[in-house]
Amino acid sequence: MTKQDEVKIRKMIQGQIDKALKSERKLRASEIKTEISVTWKKHEKEIKTFMKKELDKLDKEKMSKEDIKTIIGKAFIRQYRFMWEKGKFVTSYLNDI
Repeated sequence: MTKQDEVKIRKMIQGQIDKALKSERKLRASEIKTEISVTWKKHEKEIKTFMKKELDKLDKEKMSKEDIKTIIGKAFIRQYRFMWEKGKFVTSYLNDI
């Protein structure tokens, strides 16, 4: 067998391996896509009901003036870390408003 024959055989083997890998990739990709769609369909109703409950809960939930003051105070204190000592002062100031 000559060098040219070896090169031809190597190229043929590489071509067959490439074809097998491409078909395997396509097969795996299609399996993954179908698995994702099946999983989504299986859990779609559950996800939608959970989201609806959470949205309804947000609609029903109302914040009081005290809650808003507390949130503003916490945000202010977090933003200015040096103010952590004065957190009580800031909170009492906001409560006076």
